[in-house]
Amino acid sequence: EQDPQKRIILMHKAEDILMDTGAICPLLSWNVRSYYWKTPLKGFYFPPLIGPIFTHTTGTANGILRVRQHPFSTLDPDLLEDVSQRSILLHLFAGLYEIDENNCLKPDLAEKTEISEDGLTWTFTLKPDLKWSNGDKLDANDFVYAWERGIDKTIGNPYSSLFSSIEGFPDRLNIKASEDGQTLTVKLVRPCPFFLTLTAMPAFVPLPQKVIEAAEQQSGDPFAWTETGTMVTNGPFKVRSWEPNVLLDMVRNENYHQAKEVALNELIVHCEAVDSSFYQKYIDGEYDFIEFRGQGGYSQLPPYEEHHSVPWALGVVYLSFNINNQEIFGKMTPQEAKTLRQALCLLIDRKALTAATMGSEDAASSTLIPPGVSDGNGGQFRSNSEDYRYPIQDPPGYYPLKSDFTRAKELLQSLGYR
Repeated sequence: EQDPQKRIILMHKAEDILMDTGAICPLLSWNVRSYYWKTPLKGFYFPPLIGPIFTHTTGTANGILRVRQHPFSTLDPDLLEDVSQRSILLHLFAGLYEIDENNCLKPDLAEKTEISEDGLTWTFTLKPDLKWSNGDKLDANDFVYAWERGIDKTIGNPYSSLFSSIEGFPDRLNIKASEDGQTLTVKLVRPCPFFLTLTAMPAFVPLPQKVIEAAEQQSGDPFAWTETGTMVTNGPFKVRSWEPNVLLDMVRNENYHQAKEVALNELIVHCEAVDSSFYQKYIDGEYDFIEFRGQGGYSQLPPYEEHHSVPWALGVVYLSFNINNQEIFGKMTPQEAKTLRQALCLLIDRKALTAATMGSEDAASSTLIPPGVSDGNGGQFRSNSEDYRYPIQDPPGYYPLKSDFTRAKELLQSLGYR
């Protein structure tokens, strides 16, 4: 569907169909993460679905920032393991666009962007004189190689579907570099309102083809290029040393196109598994910035004034029924099975559950799409309008936020329960 408003209605209908099965039971929206950081630190920010960006951080000792992060075992953008790793990769790589401290898109390597009237042809002109950290020239061919590698089944990129809006997916993308390497042309299969946002994600960064292929030829491993002494980057930092699931030491990349704006000299990321000394090391000054990992099992917590909750993601915590469970649903008709699931969903007190787990009932929710998600047309998706209204209108949802025992009892009695 090409019409944006009609597309929104179709998406609402898709959510209606899924929720009508009773197979998904939303409980609460999840959109914050909690961190501790030392009071003098300033200048970092938290793009949604990415995590902390430290490039402009000030208030450190000698320009060195020490961070404690989730364990991760690879620096290859095509082997992204979890959402929090996006932050790490965007300190090493720069793409066509970036998300700034105001959560707005702005050009990074792109100098100019042109979009055809039908929204299907995107032409990116790169900034001049771009370089890799080893001094090699970076051009549009590096994007073509990287994006094609991103859908290569032998690589196994878990996020390859992000390229599905590009014509030719999943076989060969309709993307082309100009002869001089300054222009990248992309053909989409359909208009994609969020395509620019995708270009700010790690999956869409350029990759150094010569370095990757040389390392693979020498070792037989297509991922050997990320090892210490071999890895080449184009972002604010380059790798000094790297031990998977233990430590990543990054230093300023003098060939980054905005190197003068990088405030840090060194960014050290500890990524070993969390142990009982986690908070104590922060208190003792071994870390400057850590993620809050709960209170249980720790004898001492850092100072409360250094604790911060940060809007970070748009997510939903939900229960999912195994609809193929023969013991529960095997002797029921599809309608009876649906009725039982819906009755169970009505019994849950989402406000009480959210208050007990999150400290406030404000995040209680009964929609699969969380609040804050854009509809791609300048509004919020989870809202009532003249064209669409949720079964429950205030707040918009499919189930009451407090238990509805009366309705649940009626449904269960219709199934013969007493």
